[in-house]
Amino acid sequence: MPLSSSHTFATLSGEDSIPKYQIDLSLPTEERYLLLAKDFSTRMHEVVPLFDEVLGTLVSYAILRHLIHFLARIFLWRLYSSEETRELQSIAQAANVDLFYLVALNVALDGLLGCTSGGVVVKPSSGKEREREERMMHFRTLDWEMDNLRKLVVVLEFVRSADDPEVVVARSVTYAGFLGVLTGVRENLSISLNFRGSHSCSTISLRFHQLLVLLGLRAPTTTHLRTALLCPTAVLPLLTLATNLSNSTTSPCYITLCDSIETIIIQKDLTSGTKRCSNRFVACTNHDQSCERGKDDGVESNLRPKANLAGMEIILEESEERYSFIRNKWIEYTRKQERQMKTGKKKSIGSAVGEKALKNWIQQFPIMNESTNFLWCVEDMTYIFAVNLEWKSIPLPKSDKVTQTAETKITADGKPQTLGKLNLEITLNTSVANSLTEGFPNWPSPNERYLLEAAFRTRSFTATIEKGNFIPDRWVGHEGEPNNDGVSPTNLTATSGLAMVEADYMITRFYIDASQSIIINEEPKATTSGLLGLKAAKGSRLAATVLVGSSSTYIFFIDEDNTSLASIAVGVVDGTSWVKIIPHTALPPIPNFAPKGKPGIGFAAAAWSEPSFIIRIFHISQDDTASEWTFRDGSWTDTSNTLQKPQGAKAREPVAASQSEDGSGRYIEYFYAMSGNQINYLYANSAGGEPSLNNFANFEVENLESGDLGKGEIIATVIGSIGLIGVVATVIGVYYGRKAVIREREPTGFFLRLSARLWLWIARVKGRGRLPAVTVA
Repeated sequence: MPLSSSHTFATLSGEDSIPKYQIDLSLPTEERYLLLAKDFSTRMHEVVPLFDEVLGTLVSYAILRHLIHFLARIFLWRLYSSEETRELQSIAQAANVDLFYLVALNVALDGLLGCTSGGVVVKPSSGKEREREERMMHFRTLDWEMDNLRKLVVVLEFVRSADDPEVVVARSVTYAGFLGVLTGVRENLSISLNFRGSHSCSTISLRFHQLLVLLGLRAPTTTHLRTALLCPTAVLPLLTLATNLSNSTTSPCYITLCDSIETIIIQKDLTSGTKRCSNRFVACTNHDQSCERGKDDGVESNLRPKANLAGMEIILEESEERYSFIRNKWIEYTRKQERQMKTGKKKSIGSAVGEKALKNWIQQFPIMNESTNFLWCVEDMTYIFAVNLEWKSIPLPKSDKVTQTAETKITADGKPQTLGKLNLEITLNTSVANSLTEGFPNWPSPNERYLLEAAFRTRSFTATIEKGNFIPDRWVGHEGEPNNDGVSPTNLTATSGLAMVEADYMITRFYIDASQSIIINEEPKATTSGLLGLKAAKGSRLAATVLVGSSSTYIFFIDEDNTSLASIAVGVVDGTSWVKIIPHTALPPIPNFAPKGKPGIGFAAAAWSEPSFIIRIFHISQDDTASEWTFRDGSWTDTSNTLQKPQGAKAREPVAASQSEDGSGRYIEYFYAMSGNQINYLYANSAGGEPSLNNFANFEVENLESGDLGKGEIIATVIGSIGLIGVVATVIGVYYGRKAVIREREPTGFFLRLSARLWLWIARVKGRGRLPAVTVA
């Protein structure tokens, strides 16, 4: 299986490159979006498969997906707002797209966006025909990891021709076919919506609310924002509007409001909200600032709100990274102002940020990243800076050997452009982890390869450029030459342990063969392999770790005595020899590490060479608790008492570890498999911080060995089948109940009476004209 090497950068283009459409609110609702729908018909059809892609990631089996399709066609036929429903029906008809796809887009989009929003006081650039005073500028990026949606980005200009066809009452940057407001501006008000990755309300209450929104029985958040943006009367004072939105019933989110004087960010829960406001700087991404993992208050894990979705921890980590970046930019700027005031270069520290500086901030990684669909700055209705991002694979300036870690220059249409610092993060995904283990049929546990992947995905790799282009493969040899066979199957046979490390652009594998010898496999294709001269206990696992601040690697294994944890150190020498044993760095063994007769215990290692030499070994002990040994100052110490008790951990199950330099915010992470095909992890933000437990990280583990339905899926299939039978029975009953009502006869029998009641309710909801005057007792 070849390794995908899709290296992409964004090309920037101004607002004029985004299609712009005028929406006349004075027209009948069915006519407002006809031109847009016809123009975007082809692109909408290209986006329709996204529904199936999302469904495929959530549901493994076709029978369940077909059932959901069937139910979606029946129940997803309207939005909460009758006005929006009629608009959407006309779009579906004009674009020849099934209505339920557009309904799904409108009710689900606001819950799946990763964004950065905020307000910064700015001073307009010279030469602008605008007032010179400092004003708040509302900035926003919209991120969603579905590239096809980029094709639907549009700017909508709303007018009311009955009043004045030349006056634009509001503008919105959105997606064709989406009728709510994600990002918009009108006189004295700009709005943006951010997804919130956690909630404080009852999970049952939230799911019930989301069901009502899905069925069109309650308004989504974007409808509330549309009402505020397109209200024909004067806009409410900012604080009043913020209070009204805080008290409304919406899904958890962040709403940013700005009136050019002040910016308010609402942290919204189901029925309540808290507000942060500033006339200088305020920002939000997708996490609660009170729950940042960098804050070591000792009670954070108890106060952290519940995650909305599975696998949310990764999203929250990226959110914290984006928020820290933009906040640090502001802090650096204000400190610079203070220094200049102290040296007499400035008379006061009240100077605002320049427009160009703000644009530069939000065009840098990680604010702008591979998932960003567009970025947007607005000061008022007269000045909007909107950029559509189109991500392409583009050759870089020619160079023999260049490592891209800082400023990245690209060539788009022959014009060099600079995106600022764009650190390329290339991670191992599941397919890569699988292909790296091909040829190892006796894998000790299906979970282990996913644990390796979970640990590897937290690392950052740099790409090497060869002759003007990215090399076509991820793995790079010691001389910078690409190895295009990096994931080809091997002829190796591992009887137990397997470990992988990345150092000096090389991936090295270690495993134990049938004779219990520890083998080093220097390249993924095993062009050079060899014995390390050591033997492990039969059934022993391996753990390998590269020292932070060094390229030396330590390999740990259960010794031939079946209980001690032994080790050996290897390293790259002079960049020409692949691996040599480093004899002077041998560590003393840890006696009685494994229970007698059970050498297959899972363990993981993490190591640092600076500021001091430290090695940590993590494993799950026989009583299902987390255990840790730390090597410091020449000896091993049992430091298990510093760890929290992990939930769902099982002895002998595999574990993994990932480490970073102290001060990075991700000092150590211990991953472990638990029941229910999930992976949890313990983490510490710094060397002195106490490890905390992250519940249900939800790195989902697939069943690699069986294609049969699992127990949970069998239950889901049975329930779905019963539900399908119920739906069919209801449809038949409604049909006969409708006949009884139309014929103006009182239905007889409990089932027909109930069916007639249901049909009358549906008819009232749909508003299908006058109903016959029939009493249904």
